[in-house]
Order: sequence, then C-alpha cells, then structure tokens
Amino acid sequence: MACFIMMACFQIAECRFNFCKGTKKIGNTKQKTDKWRKSIKKEAIKTRNEEARTRAIQLKNDLKHLSRLIHFLLTGERI
Repeated sequence: MACFIMMACFQIAECRFNFCKGTKKIGNTKQKTDKWRKSIKKEAIKTRNEEARTRAIQLKNDLKHLSRLIHFLLTGERI
C-alpha cells in the first residue's frame, strides 16, 4: 500500500514538474536529474512519516480512551 502511494506521489510530481519546467533531453530520451528525483523521494518519505505520526497519535488517544472505558466498566468510577 505504501509503495502504491509513493508511486502515485512520483507520478503526480512528475506531471507537475513536466508542466512547470519541462524535461531535460538527453539524446532521444527525456530524463530527470538525480537531484530532482532525490528531492521528490525525500518529500514522499516526509509525507509518509507525517501520516505515520498522525496514525500513532490517533492510536495512542484511542488506547487512552479504551483504558478509561475499561476502568469505568470494572470499577464504576471515572478517572
């Protein structure tokens, strides 16, 4: 799934890059520079890390609410 999202990010970024700046032609093929590829990869990793951080925070909050609910059901008192 993460690989699919990363591929989608590359495709979207490639379309935007081609539209805004054009491509560098080498021989008969169009190639992107390594610096451009590295920056796009870094951005995709950053986005993936932010999404993972958000999911971790949501999971932590869900566990906190669940533990409070279990405590309330077992003891009858609120924390």
